Amino acid sequence: MISANTDPGGNKGGEMGANMFTECCNLPNGEEDCESWNQLFFPRKSCAFLGIAFNMPTCWNGEKGDTNNHKDHMAFTLDGTVAGACPKGFNRRLPQIQIFVRIMNYKGNKYRYQLSDGNDDKWHVDFLGGWKKGKLEEIIDGCEPADPEDTGFNPPCGCTEFLTPMKKVARTMCDDDVRRLMIDEATDVTKSLPRGTCTNPNKIEKSWKKLNNKLFKCKNGGSCKEYPKDKFFLNYSKQQNCKWLKKQTKQKRKNICKKRTGTGGFDPRIVCPVTCQSCD
Repeated sequence: MISANTDPGGNKGGEMGANMFTECCNLPNGEEDCESWNQLFFPRKSCAFLGIAFNMPTCWNGEKGDTNNHKDHMAFTLDGTVAGACPKGFNRRLPQIQIFVRIMNYKGNKYRYQLSDGNDDKWHVDFLGGWKKGKLEEIIDGCEPADPEDTGFNPPCGCTEFLTPMKKVARTMCDDDVRRLMIDEATDVTKSLPRGTCTNPNKIEKSWKKLNNKLFKCKNGGSCKEYPKDKFFLNYSKQQNCKWLKKQTKQKRKNICKKRTGTGGFDPRIVCPVTCQSCD
């Protein structure tokens, strides 16, 4: 499914009067303090993180959507809200998919942010479903909102008891593994955003059928990079960088690397893979 904030109904409904909003948030005393806009917007001011949220359409015409443009089989409700009436021919309801993106340590005054196609007001999202068969139906059919007034989303935000948390975080993949197993080009040398028609490298023939540890060679060579000024959440209100972490005692560093803290789970093992030894 592909959806955009410029699709009919995309500029209606939602919690701020549209199915998309942007928020620039700081974390005084660990609590979020945000300024919000009911559109895609890159503010000039800096903040702890810039959040971009987008609700996808919920009305379906019953087609799979794999023979068209992956858009025409879906539609927003007439008023943009989840409970609103569906357009004619789209009489089947689907759960609402919500996309949340965060730019941590947003530096609005220092950098000019924009999307890779050059625009700064249009936003689109591609969705591929990967739910275990039957699990999403279980959540929708079995979950009643704890608060009868919690009708803004479907399923309600409180429906998490059916989900199993992922306790084992995947280790960081090294740059050479990404190039060897996925794409035949470097991804860390881009000096400017791509423009116009992209020219892709020759497709690499798949050399493996099932993922296993033997495929990854970072431990015995290759590159696994981090940058000293990259930041992670030390706790819910304080950030630190990899340079600071590297100066701590071995035991303290080990304890911090085990943490998964901060808004959005900004994990030190992901931000500082070398210092945390997460690519060993």
